[in-house]
Amino acid sequence: MLIEIKGAGFSNKGAELMLHAVLQAVKPAISEVSFAMAPRYGQPSYDSRARLGLLQKVSFNRHGIRWDFVGKIIPRKIREMYGMVLDNEIDVVLDVSGYAYGDTFGEHKTILMARQTEAWKRQGKKIILLPQAMGPFSSNRIKEALKILVENTDLIFARDHISYANITDVVGPPGNVKIAPDFTNLVQGAVPEGWDEEKHRVCIIPSHQMTDKTSKAEVVHYLLFLVRCVKHLTKKGILPFILIHGGGKDLPLANQLREETTSEIEIVTEQNPLLIKGILGKCNLVIASRFHALVSALSQGAPCIGAGWSHKYEALFEDYDCPELLIPIDREVERKIGDIIDAVLEPAGREVIGNKLRAAGQIQRERAALMWNEVLNIISPGSTRRQ
Repeated sequence: MLIEIKGAGFSNKGAELMLHAVLQAVKPAISEVSFAMAPRYGQPSYDSRARLGLLQKVSFNRHGIRWDFVGKIIPRKIREMYGMVLDNEIDVVLDVSGYAYGDTFGEHKTILMARQTEAWKRQGKKIILLPQAMGPFSSNRIKEALKILVENTDLIFARDHISYANITDVVGPPGNVKIAPDFTNLVQGAVPEGWDEEKHRVCIIPSHQMTDKTSKAEVVHYLLFLVRCVKHLTKKGILPFILIHGGGKDLPLANQLREETTSEIEIVTEQNPLLIKGILGKCNLVIASRFHALVSALSQGAPCIGAGWSHKYEALFEDYDCPELLIPIDREVERKIGDIIDAVLEPAGREVIGNKLRAAGQIQRERAALMWNEVLNIISPGSTRRQ
């Protein structure tokens, strides 16, 4: 069996963690299985794919033109020598895009995925969208594309009730659309050798999306929010560290934060997502605007203060029974953030939050395991497609 993992990547550590989650869940369950990924233009990730034993899907789309036909010119024996596979050789597509389909990213991605699912269904592939945020879908074009996507897909897991409503508002409540949580909560992290936990008690994870996908006023308040977090912590004698979770695009914001606070603040650029998860699990507090960084911390019982730009953050903090720790970025929060930090770091408060997170985390892991049971029942050899 050949499975394509679609939507994963290596720059964004959340996307890479989802890739590890798929491999860890599927490999032990299906004896003869191989995995493939398509490269992304401008992201030379061959070495990263090869280290995980992933085959290379010959797929190239540039300026609206698909160049996949180039791979068909290469004889099969030569392709096998170099670990290259074609689209029509893939049996299963597992989409782990995280958040790609909906108004936020324009019509193009949803329309393209709809067209791909039509072609894949004709080829007899099994197609599953693993838990991800979706919607809203406003224009007629994107609504029609969503209908085609749902019709041709075996299973779609909305990651939260808002995403589920966004889908069912357009297509009704089809049986192949369900709700399941983010599945990276099942991945075990590891602490880097020599990691100093006492030195790294509080982690700050900025996101450029908070400056790209929010209003001008929110951008200003977000930067002030981060600065005030650092200054308040240093006054308490705690030097936080900055962790880059979303790739190089987050680094300028991290550098700006250091310039406006203290040059002593460390910027950690760990590349292994499993080690990043291990680091976050050891923190007393994580202040973050990266979704999968928050999942990694919350699922291990590490208290978080979150700031987000879409409905997926709201739903995540509800899942972990701490909605009060997702804060709006405005002038009022700038004044109150010190009190919020103190309440989380105070031993009794941290214990209460930690207990709530651990209880909620167990529930979310059980839900993720049930999701994988459904997926494996569909993709395992001998299973039948949804009619």
